[in-house]
Amino acid sequence: MGKLLGFLMRTFFMVLAVGLTNFGSIRIELQEEVKAPLKRIKDASYQYEGEPQNVKFYENETNVFYYYEPIDEFVTVIYEDNSTQRVGEALRDGRIVPEDLDYYGVDYFTESKVVENIIEDTGGQAFPCVVVAFYYDTRFRYEFGAPYSDYITVYFKDGTEMNVVDALEQGKIFIKDLDEFGINYFREKRGSN
Repeated sequence: MGKLLGFLMRTFFMVLAVGLTNFGSIRIELQEEVKAPLKRIKDASYQYEGEPQNVKFYENETNVFYYYEPIDEFVTVIYEDNSTQRVGEALRDGRIVPEDLDYYGVDYFTESKVVENIIEDTGGQAFPCVVVAFYYDTRFRYEFGAPYSDYITVYFKDGTEMNVVDALEQGKIFIKDLDEFGINYFREKRGSN
């Protein structure tokens, strides 16, 4: 569900941006909670016609970040002073964080270097349909459609395990890791009702 929601949101922004710019650059401006000095991430209109490729653009101690296609030259971070930088460079320099990519709808995926698996195991127990927030970052509130967080376990490659909420809060995993392992969630912009 998280992947579908992300796809629909990206498609909406792409259609909106293309409609507004007449096939020019996609420009999505931050409305609030700007992490200085980031102004926007520009994803130029681009049509890749080759075979899908996994193109690495950044790596940290826990994850490797990939584009689905060779688009690095088309994705640019634009700062308040109108200077620009490639996304991978901006991440390495600490000027942006992975959540900024999510906020601007940059299409990428990660491969965890430390997580073996993330499993939701409710033991067949039925839950009421109720939205339950389980994690917050600077821009979003992440929610499950039921009180599942106590039933989702992160298994690390070193043999240890921990609850998903604890792993997120301690920075041992990223929200993108939930996508990688098929854990469904909803994302709401902070301040939304």
